[in-house]
Amino acid sequence: MLGLEELNPAGVLPPRVYTRAELRGCAGHCRARVADVAAGLTPESAARRCRFPWGEVTYAGQLNLLLRQRTDVTPRWVARGR
Repeated sequence: MLGLEELNPAGVLPPRVYTRAELRGCAGHCRARVADVAAGLTPESAARRCRFPWGEVTYAGQLNLLLRQRTDVTPRWVARGR
């Protein structure tokens, strides 16, 4: 079973090296999860706030940031007054 040891701030390593099949399985699971979340995204869920130690952004804003970091391509922002 996969753990989260690699996220330990003390730098603890996982108990073993994961196999290529395990990594592919994990990547497939993550891709499927992203597709499910994107398919179910509504204006309300996109507007919900994501809180981080450094501040807050909307869920859509966080997705936009990740797209920019990974692909350097993002959709244009549409400003809307409240």
